Amino acid sequence: MLAERLVREAKQRQEPDLQHTRFTGCRMDALEGDEISGAVDASVKWSALSLRTMGSPESNQAWRQASASVYVEPEAGLGFMRLMVECAAPGAIDSEPSDLPLQFDVT
Repeated sequence: MLAERLVREAKQRQEPDLQHTRFTGCRMDALEGDEISGAVDASVKWSALSLRTMGSPESNQAWRQASASVYVEPEAGLGFMRLMVECAAPGAIDSEPSDLPLQFDVT
C-alpha cells in the first residue's frame, strides 16, 4: 500500500514541486531485556533534493555516499538518521525519473 501511494505521488509530480507527503513506514518497540525502552520510527517521502546535488562539494559536507545509490546524512542529530536512496518510479516525470530519491528518516 505504501509503495502504491509513493508511485501515485511520483506520477503526479510536477517539475518544480518541492512538497511531498511523509508516510510512516514502520514503528518498532526498542527493548532492553524484557522492558520497552523506546521506539524506532521510520518514515519515507520523495525528497526535495536531487541525487545530482549529492555529489556537489556543499553536499559532501552533509552527506556521505554509502553505496552507488545510497547517501547517509551522518550528523542529522542524536538518535536520528536520514538516508537518501535512488529510486525510479515507472510512469513518473519523464525528464529524470532516476533523479527522484526517496528520503528515509529514522528516529
